Amino acid sequence: MSLDLSCRELTQIPNFNDINVVKSYGFNSPSDIIELILEYNKLTRIENLDLLSNLQTLYLGKNKIKKIENLDSLSNLQTLYLYQNKIKKIENLDSLPKLKILNFRANKITKIENLNLLPNLQELDLSENNISKIENLDLLSNLQKLKFGGNKISKIENLNSLQNLQELHLWLNQITKIEILDSPPNLQTLNLMYNKISKIENLDLLTNLQTLLLDGNQITKIENLNSLPNLQILDLSWNQITKIENLNSQLNLKLLDLYYREMNQYAQL
Repeated sequence: MSLDLSCRELTQIPNFNDINVVKSYGFNSPSDIIELILEYNKLTRIENLDLLSNLQTLYLGKNKIKKIENLDSLSNLQTLYLYQNKIKKIENLDSLPKLKILNFRANKITKIENLNLLPNLQELDLSENNISKIENLDLLSNLQKLKFGGNKISKIENLNSLQNLQELHLWLNQITKIEILDSPPNLQTLNLMYNKISKIENLDLLTNLQTLLLDGNQITKIENLNSLPNLQILDLSWNQITKIENLNSQLNLKLLDLYYREMNQYAQL
């Protein structure tokens, strides 16, 4: 069962260790609460959740939380949203082995760390933080979606162990080159919007790629796409491309965006 306490201007999480508090929200036991929504409040701490043993989904986004703590008893938790808080460090997640979705968007995190004991993690969102390096993801073998947009990353690296990764989002970083991506083999979406990339290259092994987003870079030529037979969406808008070329092998392409206000007349595909 779900309990929605969002937008209540709460400054403290209600004491769910008190059975009377639990009953006041219409539940017979703390273990009856499966989903807890506490978004858009004024919470500063994670607390009072010890008896929520069956909790699977916890929404704590849009608060003022500074530290990840007091989650040790939530061993059944599968989804944790902590976006738009004031968290500086990833920590104290070791007791959440069933966690599948983890969202830290728009915090103050500077380093990827302390995720090694989350073997079932499938989605990780660390966009809009202060991260400068991709690292410490080696043991997240079940990861499918990885979001690092809006950080300070300058190099695509340390992804070789992520064999099941399907989506990689690195928009609005400081990347100047598409590094050789020999892994992950199942990648379907690569988002490199608004970086400083000047050349399309090193995509040869991404044969399952369906969506390639490169808008807002410094690319001048369409090239090196012959090894992407499954490509369906190609966004090269807001680059410096003046000619449509080298797309004859893209038989499955459904959407091609080359918009740029200074671009010459479109040629025939």
